[in-house]
Amino acid sequence: MKTLLVVNLTSKTPTLDGSADWTPPPFTFGEKPVFALRFQQDVAGSPVDYYPTVNGLQAAIGNVDARPLGGSTKIKIGPDAQSGANTIATAVGPNVKASDLQAAINALSSIGTYGNVVVSQVDDSFLLVFGTGAAEVTITLVDNKFWPVSFGRVNAHLKDGVWVHELRFTQSPVAFTDASAPVVPAGPSVSRVQGGGSSGDLFWNEIQALYVPPDFRGSYQLKKGDARTALLSKSDGPDQLKTALSVFGNGFNVTNPLPNTANIEYINDFQGTGEDLLEVEVFNAPPGDLTFTLLLDRPELWSMLRKLPQVTLPLQVLLSITDEDAVVRVKEAFTINVTIVRPVIFPELATTPNIDWLQPPSPKDYIPFDPSQVITGQQYFQAVIGDASHTSFAIAHGLATEAVYVFVRQNVSNGRQLVDGVDFSVVINSADQVTVTALTGAPGVNAWAAIVMSAQTVAAFAEDLVLTMGQVTGLNAALTNLGNRLTTVEGLLPTGGLSVANTAIDQGTFTIPIVPQKNVTLFLRDEDPAKLPARAPFMLPAAHDASVTDTSVVPATTAGSVWKNNSGGDLIIPGGGLIRSSVSPDQGNIAGDGRMVYPVRRSGTTISYYPIPFEQQLWNMFINDKMFPVGTKCTVLFSIALQLINATSEAQYVVVIEKGIAARDVIGGPDTTDTNLAGITWDVATPILRQQIILTPALITHTFGCVIANAAGGFSANALLYNQIVANNPAAPASANFALRARLIEFDTEDSITTARGWIQYSIVPPAAGTLGASIA
Repeated sequence: MKTLLVVNLTSKTPTLDGSADWTPPPFTFGEKPVFALRFQQDVAGSPVDYYPTVNGLQAAIGNVDARPLGGSTKIKIGPDAQSGANTIATAVGPNVKASDLQAAINALSSIGTYGNVVVSQVDDSFLLVFGTGAAEVTITLVDNKFWPVSFGRVNAHLKDGVWVHELRFTQSPVAFTDASAPVVPAGPSVSRVQGGGSSGDLFWNEIQALYVPPDFRGSYQLKKGDARTALLSKSDGPDQLKTALSVFGNGFNVTNPLPNTANIEYINDFQGTGEDLLEVEVFNAPPGDLTFTLLLDRPELWSMLRKLPQVTLPLQVLLSITDEDAVVRVKEAFTINVTIVRPVIFPELATTPNIDWLQPPSPKDYIPFDPSQVITGQQYFQAVIGDASHTSFAIAHGLATEAVYVFVRQNVSNGRQLVDGVDFSVVINSADQVTVTALTGAPGVNAWAAIVMSAQTVAAFAEDLVLTMGQVTGLNAALTNLGNRLTTVEGLLPTGGLSVANTAIDQGTFTIPIVPQKNVTLFLRDEDPAKLPARAPFMLPAAHDASVTDTSVVPATTAGSVWKNNSGGDLIIPGGGLIRSSVSPDQGNIAGDGRMVYPVRRSGTTISYYPIPFEQQLWNMFINDKMFPVGTKCTVLFSIALQLINATSEAQYVVVIEKGIAARDVIGGPDTTDTNLAGITWDVATPILRQQIILTPALITHTFGCVIANAAGGFSANALLYNQIVANNPAAPASANFALRARLIEFDTEDSITTARGWIQYSIVPPAAGTLGASIA
């Protein structure tokens, strides 16, 4: 999440909207907060927007010039590699006395090179003078175990011709960055809420949503074809938008249902028609917001949180700005206290990845191809090194990767490229620093040029890469020119529409409505859920049993067991838990959940059996060939609202739409009986639609349906699930005479709830969009 701050560089105050002071929320270790800065300055006592030329930014969180709280360190004198000759033997703490530090350094065998040191202590700093003070001496902390993580800051200066070295133990910032970039806020965008269309005398209008981000600055135009509105801004409301849209024609209604969002409904001239999305073109956008990220996962911060559950530290932001007088100056943007707390969740809690058995463990490691690692370019950092006295140089390159290569050459025209391992060596200290060490003596002043190179991958290159139309050179001009040429071509065409002979018969529209039902509560005929008793009926789970046992009597209940009724007739199954008694037919199945037994239905050839008392038919209908001739399609659309009341377990239903055929009695030959209905044979093995629904106490509406087309070449079927269309031609009927029904089947509860209870409420409601019922068009 990005925090947008308006910073007054005169008062050094960050605010959220230019007026309300910003109070930072508590941050958690491991977070990566992102900040975007806009600037103001006071002119004649009033704040005005200010767009400075920012050359760089530095942001840090940490104690200001604080001493270490504990730990120890050793001190190395001189630039050579660490040894017993140049490094004090015993580590010292942050509160070491000046006399003890002096004695430890003077005990070194190499001290004769510089002369004995005199150490004094002033305001928590140690002042060191070596011998006569004729030379500057390198002082380095080694084996540094100070906590929180701390540095030894050394400031050497000449005073009356004597080199004085100030050594000060200082806590490191716990978070730091000097990487920033101006990011232009996203511009307005248009999305479709509802596509326009019609069916017979019924129609629904196109609705498009214009979203203007709250941090957008500038103006914009809306385009429809080659026509454009006047310039608009974030402050324009529905009335101004409606007036601007009139340039496209008479037919728009604008409402404001959500913040920063305007719903544009196409009416009048555009009623019931589908429309392309309006285009947005941005103008007069000011420079982007200066954006940076602070990583709150550094060991410096973690070491501070070892002892304290939370820490409050100052956040300071410094800017390098080129002022109006063309002088580069460093300015403090603001300093404010922030609180950081220990985390509750750790990466170590993540689920262990499964073994990829396509590549089982073996003595050889297999590294699969990853297109995101393909190199697209190179990043590099160049530094000039050498001072005629030192052989080791730390280079902070800031490339944020240890995958780097360093090469060094002589820093002169036609200079020789130096050889790694012969002329120099390289140590990669971290993702942002390398150390180059000369192996043939100290190089002269600025004698070497070192270049640190890293590869930039596809993933790094493409991350957050967004190209606007304005960034593509000549694109807007080319599109405008093309639009003008099309307008000229259209002016040459006949004004009347082209016509084609209509060889098809207009079948019209025939509607079979699916009437919405009022709330129906299973097991209790009561339309008001508030009147339901608190003690709900049993909710019966599914049973999964691979070894079904035959029985001729009602069995004693055993949780998870399934029996087959082989008594040769019906078995009366007693009720219980507010569930009525039922019947298991011959060869039917019975299951138990430990509380009662109940008839169940097997799902296909699986070992899963589901309670029959919970099956519900939602609707059914019959289509005949006179209603459904060749060249038409049948569309069914309905919505069902479901919820649990006073339930102790979540539950599931599976909603299905099934086709069937009506069978007739034929006795004595095909011509001996007249038209009759013997029964409907349902195809339960190949439903047109099948979707699992999880029931919870929340009342949720689900929209389903199907589309069956009768073409000259046969029948096709699509399932409609929410806003998706799923092809399912194998489930299409074989003729234009067929039945359709929708059911709720395969009820189940959570395995962990062995005594599940609850009321199940459902109702068929008008669809959220589209035409209610089934229509032939």
